[in-house]
Amino acid sequence: MPGQLGTVFRRGGPPSGDGSLTAHLERLIFGHRSLILVVFSLITAILLVVTARGLRIDASFTKQLPAEHEYMRTYLSADVAEFRGANRLLIALLARDGNMFQPAFFAALRAATDEVVVTEGIDRGRVQSLFTPNVRYLEVVEDGIEAGNVIPANFEATAESMARVRDNILKAGIVGRLVANDFSGALVSAVLLEQDANGRPVDPIKVAHQIEAACATGCRARRSTCA
Repeated sequence: MPGQLGTVFRRGGPPSGDGSLTAHLERLIFGHRSLILVVFSLITAILLVVTARGLRIDASFTKQLPAEHEYMRTYLSADVAEFRGANRLLIALLARDGNMFQPAFFAALRAATDEVVVTEGIDRGRVQSLFTPNVRYLEVVEDGIEAGNVIPANFEATAESMARVRDNILKAGIVGRLVANDFSGALVSAVLLEQDANGRPVDPIKVAHQIEAACATGCRARRSTCA
């Protein structure tokens, strides 16, 4: 009737073209489901084999770092490889009275340095201390450039020699790195090797305990001077 709303129902389903395509795919997939499952299983197995061939166990230190961070990119750069190291060992000797310029303190520092150098598993070439020849000073003088070890090879623990060593420390710029800012102590820095001379992995905990025991023995002999 004019002016009245109604609903018109049409018989039949979707267009014949879509229906035939759907029915064809349905018959193709479900009619050959066993074959399709076998094909997908083979593809999965092949991909697993290919992936497994490229797997490597790597529990290195760098895997635990946020490598994309700007600080880590600098740390991992080849330009600073000489200065980084996760296996660095630091031994601190402190003068009990706050003054390291005493004969007993320098004797203890020399003994600690020697103990670290001869310890198995230590990279001897990278040990740093006031007594190692790789800690040097450099200054410009009237005749050119003067350089030398912070503690010379003929060092004797006299007041004059220790005053000279103090000047050399300032020239070398190692205050705050190998020497305390207030001259109350000094460090021995070393780097652990990954393997010892026999190719066996170095146990860093064992090496640390060994050096700590040796240094503690030396300090106990000079208990009134260092700690």
